[in-house]
Amino acid sequence: MNFSPSEVTCEECTHTKTAKYSTFVFLGCVLCIIIFGLFPSLLPQYTVDGKSVKIATADLVQMFMYLSAALNIILFKVKSTKIMNSPATSNALGAALVVLGLGWVGSTIFGSPGNQETLTTTVGDILTNYPFVLILICSFVAMIIGAQTAVAAIIFPLALSLGISPIFLVIIVQCLNFNFIIPAQPTLLLACELDRTGRTKTVSFILPGIAITAFSIILSYGLTLFI
Repeated sequence: MNFSPSEVTCEECTHTKTAKYSTFVFLGCVLCIIIFGLFPSLLPQYTVDGKSVKIATADLVQMFMYLSAALNIILFKVKSTKIMNSPATSNALGAALVVLGLGWVGSTIFGSPGNQETLTTTVGDILTNYPFVLILICSFVAMIIGAQTAVAAIIFPLALSLGISPIFLVIIVQCLNFNFIIPAQPTLLLACELDRTGRTKTVSFILPGIAITAFSIILSYGLTLFI
């Protein structure tokens, strides 16, 4: 059922002080992530096997997000059962399983040495003569796997081994984000969940996503003309 903004009751629009303080804790942790990301010199250093090591950015994000969750549960008496029973949690867990499954399948198919050789020999001639076909290949792999880093690790080395210009890879880098076709991304599902009007559907991102991807490729190609 769809609801217009005027149909949202006042009860749904009011928030307790606890909810506001909880939001401030979350935003504080996000601010810490941004600060440490902008100023990595603030990160603690450790010596491991004689080498100086800093906390990785991905680990830093997880640490502060776990800290935010722990503080909210401890300070504001949030019941863990309510968290697990919320629609957002169930959607996120389901999306995580789908993403992991697609990622494993895609990495197995496209990352296999035998399949890499097949792609190099069969697709190599086509990409050499028509490099723009790589846009379709990259978009398809991104749609199946759903992880930008995994797609880049699979497609870009293959493209470079075939002699495709690195500048061309910069042009099509936006294709790595072509993961909005299959409704499995947690951010996509969360956006649908947070829309109380019910107007945002999983298919609502397809046309805007394709338009933005196409515009980014055209704009990137135009910028390379001045390099």
